[in-house]
Amino acid sequence: MHLRNTPASTYFLRRHLRLATGCLAAGAALLAVLFFTHQYEPAPAWAASDDQKNMAYASVDRNAQAIATLSDNIYYFAELGMQEFESAKLLKETLEGAGFRVRMGDAGFPTNVWAEWGSGKPKIAIVTEIDALPEGSQTPGSIERKPLIPGAPGHMEGHNTHAGVSVGAAIALKQVMEKYRIPGTIAVSFGPAEEQLVSRPFLVRAGLFKDVDAALVIHIGATAGTGVGLPREAHSED
Repeated sequence: MHLRNTPASTYFLRRHLRLATGCLAAGAALLAVLFFTHQYEPAPAWAASDDQKNMAYASVDRNAQAIATLSDNIYYFAELGMQEFESAKLLKETLEGAGFRVRMGDAGFPTNVWAEWGSGKPKIAIVTEIDALPEGSQTPGSIERKPLIPGAPGHMEGHNTHAGVSVGAAIALKQVMEKYRIPGTIAVSFGPAEEQLVSRPFLVRAGLFKDVDAALVIHIGATAGTGVGLPREAHSED
């Protein structure tokens, strides 16, 4: 990858590593919930061993700089919802370079990015967003308000970190699945305009999540934690 390296890489590095490994842990937690509620019963061979987990963690550590640099590039693009053109292009190129099948434009959104690797079940989706905030321009590492460009959009909420975290986690999972010949499909969803609550209902309606067994919806936060939830069953009207 030819990415722009910036001082913000060091600033965000620890958060990237913590969130990426948290994303991997969240996958295990969600599968456990599905299993114990009898909504999904994985084959015994799919239970991750310590060696498999350590390989995933090692992948995150090994790619820490690339994870941070990818997120820094999204930070400096600072594109508003429905305008994430350069961000989407970079994510598409990065994921394709890692061997993922990538398409854009689902549900009528030009900047929607959907990537997949693998085949069959289980199918796990990593779901997030990369849109910036209006007038959110901010100098990296500065606690006090200090716009890079006054009045310009920016990533004051940290959506830029979602790029590296999601891609890094997906690549780590892919590498483990390849080495240990683990069946299943990884999907990565970068939906546009999360701040406007626009895209996800349309992505669901378009059928992108129809065959997904579990979705990990990630967002940067002050702490590394996970929560779980199950979708309500659809009821047809009489």
